[in-house]
Amino acid sequence: MEALDPTEVIDALMFEGTYVKEIEITPKTKAEFRVRSAKEVNEINRTLGSINPETSLQMSTELGLLTLAYACTLFDGKDLSAMNPYPERYNFFSNYPAPVVSILLRKLNEFDSEVEKALGQDNVENF
Repeated sequence: MEALDPTEVIDALMFEGTYVKEIEITPKTKAEFRVRSAKEVNEINRTLGSINPETSLQMSTELGLLTLAYACTLFDGKDLSAMNPYPERYNFFSNYPAPVVSILLRKLNEFDSEVEKALGQDNVENF
């Protein structure tokens, strides 16, 4: 993934309340990821608590699926934005094979890391 333009990310977060980017998963498959709000992060945590995972592996799996459900609004040409993140998008992604979900989570992690880099101290101070 190429580096994000810090000004574009900061402007979107400040004036639109989120940042959205289309990401290539494979040459034929694309996903659209968005930054989650603090409210959505709290919803993810509350939902995770209500699911009550019994093992650390189950917790990790559920957290990944929930985060993906809140972050991904388009996948493989299917617009998911009208679906509720939980349970609709969560169930949508739960039906994919685990390796596909793993690839999506890796790409989401790369997206989140690039957003964090764009919001680095130097970039924010120079805004």
